[in-house]
Amino acid sequence: MKLFLYSFALAVIAAGLSYGQATLTQIPVSAGTLQTGFAVITPLSGTGGGLTVSEVFAEQIDRSFFQTSVVASPLITLTGVAVNANPAAALDIGIAIVNPNASPAAVTFNLRDQQGLTTAAATMTIDARQQISRFVTEIFFGNPAFPQPLTGLLFISSDVPVAVMALAFNGPGFAALPVASQLSANNVFTVASPFFSTPAIPATATFNGLPPLSPIPPLTTSTGLFTAGTQFSAAPAVRGVSTSTFGAAPSLTFVFPQLAFGVGGTGALVLPQVVAGGGFGTQITIANTSPFSQTVRIDFFNPLGSPLVLPFGATVSDIVIAAGGVVTIVL
Repeated sequence: MKLFLYSFALAVIAAGLSYGQATLTQIPVSAGTLQTGFAVITPLSGTGGGLTVSEVFAEQIDRSFFQTSVVASPLITLTGVAVNANPAAALDIGIAIVNPNASPAAVTFNLRDQQGLTTAAATMTIDARQQISRFVTEIFFGNPAFPQPLTGLLFISSDVPVAVMALAFNGPGFAALPVASQLSANNVFTVASPFFSTPAIPATATFNGLPPLSPIPPLTTSTGLFTAGTQFSAAPAVRGVSTSTFGAAPSLTFVFPQLAFGVGGTGALVLPQVVAGGGFGTQITIANTSPFSQTVRIDFFNPLGSPLVLPFGATVSDIVIAAGGVVTIVL
């Protein structure tokens, strides 16, 4: 789990070449209590047009410093993530998902190999306004596809719009994968035969320092940025043959729901993962490329959707970003 956090931070570096991407100077880290969750950025003036939000994650391990950046995630109902996993070599993919809706999200994971054949499937329920973070090898724990090396494509679908972030881990290093993009709503999944499936995953399950999930060896010593999930029972594997059609849907966008009075709504943006303490640090950067000044607020939540109380509180309000200007906030 800590490995996932490492990878997560470095992954973000590759993610952002857009306006407002934070400069990768070494940011402060804290040895205080480890806290994780997600952040919602809400425009208080205007519609948020011209605002670009990104964040840098950093971790200090002895004399080694890891750092990466990622941009805010759009809301999607179907997306794909390239997977390159090999537990024996400490390669894995970390997935963070936020459900900002007032109702639970039923999320399905469909893992395919390089030939497009279904290797495994799993389902998860993420409660309203909550967040989960898992390694791919945890989502499909017990599947014979692991712990052997596996390269393929993971399709993530949800019955309500969610925000998704993915990080590639390589030992203590991590790198951001491309920001999740919405695939066409007219996708077709046809499974010709039964395939391996894992039990539904409760969103509130946590790892809390339990020993590694056998037979998958520990990837690293890091358990900070992401919270590992429930252990799964192994089940017989039956390779499924599936066919599908996918297409980009750039015009399909979802309005961020209002989480509370003044939080969320039209123009709001979400960072699916933030971390502070435990040797980690997060720096959030908001750039304003519009010709007029804008004001925003940032609200922080823990994985269960409750306020994430940081040294400065759970909310930073009335943040004014000048036209063509930028503001940074360090957790």
